[in-house]
Amino acid sequence: MLKSINKIIKNNIFSINIIENTIDINNFIDITILESNKIVLEIPNGYLRIYGNNLTVSKLLDKEVMINGSITSLEFK
Repeated sequence: MLKSINKIIKNNIFSINIIENTIDINNFIDITILESNKIVLEIPNGYLRIYGNNLTVSKLLDKEVMINGSITSLEFK
């Protein structure tokens, strides 16, 4: 039982969940740009650019960020 709990807690896999106008991102490295129309996150092996209107961070934890707004596109670099 303890091993399975540790796997959940120590999950280091980068992931993105998109539900309507919300993006939940797990295991990002850093927020490099935070603007109302563009947010850029450093992720493992590159950057994730989020474009849209009225973008806001609604949740920010150590390795998790939730972004709300009218999202128009995502770009991986």
